[in-house]
Amino acid sequence: YWDVALDLNGVDYVVYWQSWPFDWSLASPLAGAVRVGLYPSQPWDYASTWNTYPYYATVTGLPLGATYYFIIRAVDRSAQRNEDQNRVVLSASPLGSGGSPP
Repeated sequence: YWDVALDLNGVDYVVYWQSWPFDWSLASPLAGAVRVGLYPSQPWDYASTWNTYPYYATVTGLPLGATYYFIIRAVDRSAQRNEDQNRVVLSASPLGSGGSPP
C-alpha cells in the first residue's frame, strides 16, 4: 500500500524490482532493476475505513521462493516526466499463486 502523490500535471506510478538489495552508493542504483508501470487499485473498503494508504498493486510472474526488493515511485505527467527520488525499499518473497491484498 502507498499514499497518493500529487502534482499539477497528474501522476503515474512505476515499480522497480530486483533480486538483490539496491546499492545507493552507485551512480545509477536502479540501472539493473526491472521498471514496470503500475495500475494501482484501491482496497474495497477504503472509503469506509481509516486506511490512509489508498493504493496497492500486484506484481505477478516472479519465480517462487526468492526474495525481491521493490521501490514504487511517482512520475508526473509533465513533458519532462519528473520522477521522485524516494529510497524506501520493501522486500518480499512470493510463496504461491492466488491470494489478494488484505
